[in-house]
Amino acid sequence: EKFHAKNFAIKYTPETQSHLSMHHDFSGITVLLTLNDAYEGGGTWFFDQQKLVKSKPGYMAIHPGMFTHYHGARPVTKGSRYVVLSFNNW
Repeated sequence: EKFHAKNFAIKYTPETQSHLSMHHDFSGITVLLTLNDAYEGGGTWFFDQQKLVKSKPGYMAIHPGMFTHYHGARPVTKGSRYVVLSFNNW
């Protein structure tokens, strides 16, 4: 079988898109790469696990995309948060 990845960058700011509502990703595995830490607020909230993930720049968070890891991006209150997402399926 073939492996498919959809990759994209996201910028969160208080003035534009500060957060992302709770959801499941349409992926087998999601990878989130943190690019910076020059912001306040933010992070990824995993509802069922009751866990907020705010990684250091250069670190990746990896989780199942569908069913088990309902999550959302918490609001950025100051500065800009940059991340790269990869939705991976096979």
